[in-house]
Amino acid sequence: MIYPPVNKHSIDKILVLVALVVLLVAVIFIPKDAKGIFNLGATKLILALPPGGIINKEDFDELTKEFEAENHGIAIAIKEYASENADIVIFDPLSRSSPLINGLVENEKLLIGGINALFYNISRLQELGFDRPPKTWDDFLSVCRKIKHSKANKDSPRYPFSFSENIFRSVFPWFYQTGIASANPEEAPGIDWTSRGSVETLVFLNTLCEEKIVDPASLDRSEDELIKDFIAGKSVMMISSIFNIKKIEEANPEFRFNITTIPAPSHYKGKAVFNLSVLDIAVAKDSRHKEEAARFLDFIDKKSAGIAASTGMIAGNSRENLKRTPILEKAVDLYEASSVIDESKNFDNPHIVDQRLKAELKKMMNGAQTPQQSAAALKS
Repeated sequence: MIYPPVNKHSIDKILVLVALVVLLVAVIFIPKDAKGIFNLGATKLILALPPGGIINKEDFDELTKEFEAENHGIAIAIKEYASENADIVIFDPLSRSSPLINGLVENEKLLIGGINALFYNISRLQELGFDRPPKTWDDFLSVCRKIKHSKANKDSPRYPFSFSENIFRSVFPWFYQTGIASANPEEAPGIDWTSRGSVETLVFLNTLCEEKIVDPASLDRSEDELIKDFIAGKSVMMISSIFNIKKIEEANPEFRFNITTIPAPSHYKGKAVFNLSVLDIAVAKDSRHKEEAARFLDFIDKKSAGIAASTGMIAGNSRENLKRTPILEKAVDLYEASSVIDESKNFDNPHIVDQRLKAELKKMMNGAQTPQQSAAALKS
């Protein structure tokens, strides 16, 4: 018997039809919990990470898999940066782009936090004859003056120190070393700008500018630029968050650096003071899956010690941290031995405060007003 030739296109159509029937049967008859296992018909939540690489997708991969296994029917999609369609957002509450400013999130929780410390290049300080980092403002000026007049700096002139556009990280720490701000915002919220400590700090910062130790234009530099210059040896010291320890170690494993307390006036005898860099996690107000998103927040809240370990930070719900390197060990020791200030709670309107301070600093450093006039302007 002679059979007619097989039509390949007909077979393909039959296979597609069979597949569609199987999928339809699965959707109708497979139990709801089983669908979650296979992510069939699962509620998909979008988790938006903050920019800057502080937290990477890899830091959350295992956690999202664990959450999905415990919560059948919910799947998590991780986006590297903020997304308009996000259900869950991780962000810096003090950032100018913070969703808190425009009321875009709710149910926010502290995820992880870290102190802002003085980073220093060990090798460069040793080359200049210093066996330890500066502890006082006078020490700091001595180190910076020696850097300025060193042969390396004459061959390639640059400023010994630099601010960044992140005023809360690079400028505010100088004020706190005079003891003018309380760690308890309910007891003494904010800063008294015309107090002795505030004016003293403004005079010190103005001295850094007058002696060309710092460039006023650095108030507009990104923190990424600040870190790159530090790693490249273009600056010997910087004030930044311990968020960046991991970033520096990964960029140059051979780079010898450490952290310490921010220098204070010689007459200050109190505890070292650190302000916090924090990341919050919250539910987006526009999320269509708020109940599921809130469930994820509760899950993550119990896992913050693990997130701190992977990112090199301090957990939001405890002081636990995986002490992976000597620098991280020191960060935790400094944190536990100091007074800690969280500006997001220390000021009623932190985003307005940081922009006002930046504007008055620029006027002062460009010679338009004295430190005392700057203090009065900030007070008004």
